[in-house]
Amino acid sequence: MRQDRRLRIKRILIVSSIIWMVAVTSVVLLTLPRQATLTMESPQIQRELARDCSGTFKQRFRCKQTIILNTSQRTFSDLALRLLAVVAGPIAAAVYFVRYCRPDPIQPRPATPSAPDDMSWKKAAEQRIHQPKSAGDEDDSSDPPPLW
Repeated sequence: MRQDRRLRIKRILIVSSIIWMVAVTSVVLLTLPRQATLTMESPQIQRELARDCSGTFKQRFRCKQTIILNTSQRTFSDLALRLLAVVAGPIAAAVYFVRYCRPDPIQPRPATPSAPDDMSWKKAAEQRIHQPKSAGDEDDSSDPPPLW
């Protein structure tokens, strides 16, 4: 796929993902059940705890613990499914984009007969290292360096 088309599809997916998330989030928040916003201190939960739990302290404690855990688990599962509804569309679009909208593979250039082989740079470097220095390049180490 060409770069310009890939970029256009990417922008369309980003914009549509943002629109999806805004729309679904607003629907999710508008249809949020009242039980999802209740806390353990709310009067409705307190009435349920007082109505259903009786007996010894141990029995009341187990009963209240069961009600609190069930309420928390229901709330969590409901909100987790709502969150999944918000992010599932953009995640699916991202997976589609990565999987099916890959750029075209780069085709290697055909080898030309005048092109040097792959190791020619190494041979040239070795020749430069092992070449004797010319007379002008030699350092006269027998003369002491000047003092001033």
